[in-house]
Amino acid sequence: MWALAGFLVAGVLIGQGLAQSPSAVPFPRDYKGSLVKYAVVDRSDGLSRDLYVSRDALDAVKRDPRLKEFPIGTLFALDVHGARLVGRDRKSGAPVFAVRLLLTPGPSSVRLSLMMRVHGSFAEPGPRALVLGVEHPRGVAVVRSLGRRGIRVVGVERDPNARGLGSRYLQQIVMVGDGDAGTLAALEAQPAAPGDLLIPTNDHFLSLVSPHWTRLARRFTLTVPPRDVLEPLMDKPSCYWLAWEAGLRTPRAIVPGDADGLGAAVAALDLGRQR
Repeated sequence: MWALAGFLVAGVLIGQGLAQSPSAVPFPRDYKGSLVKYAVVDRSDGLSRDLYVSRDALDAVKRDPRLKEFPIGTLFALDVHGARLVGRDRKSGAPVFAVRLLLTPGPSSVRLSLMMRVHGSFAEPGPRALVLGVEHPRGVAVVRSLGRRGIRVVGVERDPNARGLGSRYLQQIVMVGDGDAGTLAALEAQPAAPGDLLIPTNDHFLSLVSPHWTRLARRFTLTVPPRDVLEPLMDKPSCYWLAWEAGLRTPRAIVPGDADGLGAAVAALDLGRQR
């Protein structure tokens, strides 16, 4: 029984990771009758948890003790309640709770937490997201955000020590070199599925995907524009002038042609207004 309880507790944690959904879990009013109570977990602070799970999940575990994923729709409920207080320790003042092998429940529950598995298996066919560049927190955030919603994520990286390669949300890792030809070949060697996303997260991969936009768009849904649109935005002076011409508020930009021009530009600055 405790082996099963340990498996289901682990399942609760897995379910918590997979149950990130914008929709609310419906409240099971008769959860004590419709769900199965499979374990009680006591804590030293006097809080005790009654753990419930859907009957079909319990049946699935009985049929296959090595079950890796619970059925979609599996519901977990954690009924947290305080134990009945019977006094306090004379020396330490610590609370003393009523115990009969387990803590004796108090008159009412503290809270009821619910988790439901709502996403399909990571092994099921469907669109994937290929995240190009996971060395920066920005790339790691993209991986986590997609993975928490049940989307299968493939990490594409040049640096074997990139921090994002250790993410539990990566279904697959593709290591590539610095050359464009090898990286493009590695991307095109991936099994094609309609709707697969290509998400570059740094300048290196942006500069790879954008010039080969037409070629890669035959196999992937791209999240960046073609080169003629992206290149002026990646060039700082060009980006500034585009913003200025569009009437956006931008800081003043000076591009001196030589040392004399630089000196004149500095002399013309009103640095006193910046204090």
